[in-house]
Parts: sequence; structure tokens; C-alpha cells
Amino acid sequence: MAKITFGKLCFLINILTACAVIAQAQEDDTGAMMTKLCNFDKPLIDPTDDAGGKYCDCDVENSPPWGIPVVVISCQDHHLQNDIFQAEVLPQATIRLDFSYNKFTSIPNFSGDKLKYLSMRNNKITTLQDKNFVNISSLVELDLSENEIALINSNAFEGLKILRKLNLAENQIKTIQPNAFSPFNHLEHLVLSNNPLD
Repeated sequence: MAKITFGKLCFLINILTACAVIAQAQEDDTGAMMTKLCNFDKPLIDPTDDAGGKYCDCDVENSPPWGIPVVVISCQDHHLQNDIFQAEVLPQATIRLDFSYNKFTSIPNFSGDKLKYLSMRNNKITTLQDKNFVNISSLVELDLSENEIALINSNAFEGLKILRKLNLAENQIKTIQPNAFSPFNHLEHLVLSNNPLD
């Protein structure tokens, strides 16, 4: 009997999973795969779009080396804000989320254990809530630049142990409390330019 290594077994399982998703999508209407992999509890529609047709862009890509389907979501420049969007359980395979150029004043409570990249660039964020990122602790890159953040408190980044890149440029940061950056064990790039730091 042929010996099957763990790597080969994982590869076969991933292929079978991807095939099952594709087969189900083919049985449904056109675009069903996108709907299944990008199923938001509340559809993210541009509130200024009267026709209701400007949803967030959602792409399914194959990640190397095994070709596992992953989800990349862009809600860039959709006029989204906190009163219509407060929390979101992300599609299971979401690795990248772009909410830049919107009107958020705080970061929604995202939940997704595969999310690696989050951009909230150029919003109107004024504060970072305590433990804002505990449900997306797999982040490796976080962009909060071009907002209105004035204070970084000591619990703002709790849970982000594997974060590598943090961009806080062009905010209104005056104070960074002690131990605010202590959760970071792997941080390689920290950008704080153009802030009125004390």
C-alpha cells in the first residue's frame, strides 16, 4: 500500500473542499460561489447609491502553495459609517479587508480568524477601543493612517501578537500610553510620521 504523507493528505483535502464549493456553485445561479464565500449578514451597499447596486468588491483567489480558496474584500470609498455598520463576522476564508476612504469614526468589531490585512486608511476614526482587535488576532498588517486618532491607550492593540506592519501616519496622535505596543512580538515596521506627538 502506498504511503501518504501528511502534506499530500492536506493537499487532497483542500482540493476536495475547493471542488465541493465549485460544484455547489455550478448547481446554483451564476455568481453563487461569490455569494457563498462572501455572505455578509447585512449586505454592504453604498448608502448613496439609490439603485442599491454598488456592493463591496469580493474576489476569490487561490493562495499558494496549495491553491486554497481565500477571500479578498474591498469596500473602499463606499461611504460606509458606524451607524449602518457596527460589527461583522467575515466570510471564513477572508484574508484581506479594505475599508479605506469611508466615514467610520471607530473601528467596527470584525470577527475573522484568517484575516491578515486590514486597511481603515482615510476614515474619521478618533479613538481605538480597548481590545478592538481580539477577534482578528491573526493580522500581520494594519493601516490606520490618515485618520483623526489622538490617543493610543495601553490596551488598544491587545491580541495582535503576530502583527508585522502598523501604519499610524497622518493622525492627530499626541499621546501613546505606556505598554501600548507591548503586544507586538514580531513588529517590523511602525510608521508614526506626521503626528503631533508630545
